[in-house]
Amino acid sequence: MASNLFRKKALERLSSPERLDELMRVTSPVGWLALAGLAFAIVAALLWGVVGRIAVKVDGKGILMRGGAVYEITSTLAGHVVSVAVEPGQLVRVGDVVLRLEQPELRVRYENTKEELAAISGHGAEQAVAQAQLLSRYQTRAAELRKKIENQRRLVERGLLTGSQLLQTQAELTATEESIANLRAASAGRSVQIEQVRARLRELEAQLAGLTLTSPYNGRVLEVAANVGDLVQPGARLVTLEDPSQPLKAVLFVPAAEGKKIARGMRANVSPSTVRPEEYGFILGHVEEVSEFPLTPEALKRILRNEQLAQELAGRATPIRVTVELVEERDAPSGFRWTSGKGPPVQIFPGTLCQGSVVVETKRPIAYIIPLVKRATGAG
Repeated sequence: MASNLFRKKALERLSSPERLDELMRVTSPVGWLALAGLAFAIVAALLWGVVGRIAVKVDGKGILMRGGAVYEITSTLAGHVVSVAVEPGQLVRVGDVVLRLEQPELRVRYENTKEELAAISGHGAEQAVAQAQLLSRYQTRAAELRKKIENQRRLVERGLLTGSQLLQTQAELTATEESIANLRAASAGRSVQIEQVRARLRELEAQLAGLTLTSPYNGRVLEVAANVGDLVQPGARLVTLEDPSQPLKAVLFVPAAEGKKIARGMRANVSPSTVRPEEYGFILGHVEEVSEFPLTPEALKRILRNEQLAQELAGRATPIRVTVELVEERDAPSGFRWTSGKGPPVQIFPGTLCQGSVVVETKRPIAYIIPLVKRATGAG
């Protein structure tokens, strides 16, 4: 019964002491192969830890812009837009008319000043008669305008007339009363008075000329921010341009604490929002310029010409501006060199949002391990 508990082959081995000098197989060839592979992996990891490099990057959001900037045409005067001569995508040259404004009050002042100059330029009785006639005409016109304003106020209260029409009539009355006051203040020093009126007339002519806005730049229209009928104020942005002769650049905005690590010439990777980086990689570039000081919200708005976009790119942080020059490659469909092949089969356009990273330094992997070991062992 006891002999059935053991295998026959095992009993034979125990009963054969002459086979005790044979080597016992502890590890199979497969085990040795696995052990060799593990040893190779350990050696490779140690070698990589000493010789390899890990890139330390600073990331930021940004936008692609030609020349790293856009230009804007603003109004120096208030007025209503009466015509727009350009549209997005249109090329303009210096001196081209882009927009016209109208200011009824300014027109009235100009015409009245012309008449005043003609009246005071006369001599003797003719001059006095001309002035009296002109004064009478202004007074009659002022009385008519006052009645018109009273009627218009009643219509506005009843909702039958817009407030802008009432404002225009009031502006015309103001200009007429101003002309009446100027005539009444006419002094004996006729030559001095004439020169003063001529100076006023020249100033009004200059202001009228300012109602026609021309482009101070050569460029392509990106945006027209005003429509016919809009009331614009001095300093309002009306047209935004870019210089098509300038290369496309990435303007990144990174947190100030990280941005100070960036210097000119550092390598950068840029990913446009219209391209999947996992499929096509990144556009290669290098840092061209880094702002010395963090940008204020006002400075950021001046760069981007868009308050909402400025808030989106900077968030609540005060960013550093980093301009990245992109590496061009004529054979690539996009015109740029990519980390993966020729990049996407599409063009990259200005105004595209992007993500960017700048390599600020490289470290050996072991540099990350040594501090951990010291903390774990309590050394140093």
